[in-house]
Amino acid sequence: VDACESKIEIVTPYWASNSAGKIRAIVNTQHFEQAIHQEVCS
Repeated sequence: VDACESKIEIVTPYWASNSAGKIRAIVNTQHFEQAIHQEVCS
């Protein structure tokens, strides 16, 4: 059961914070691109 109606997004951020709250750079290359699949309540 879904909690809310949502939209699906696939994003490739360049900065993120880890579980300790530290800001880290995400390095993407042509062969190893990192992406996040997220569902956001609308």
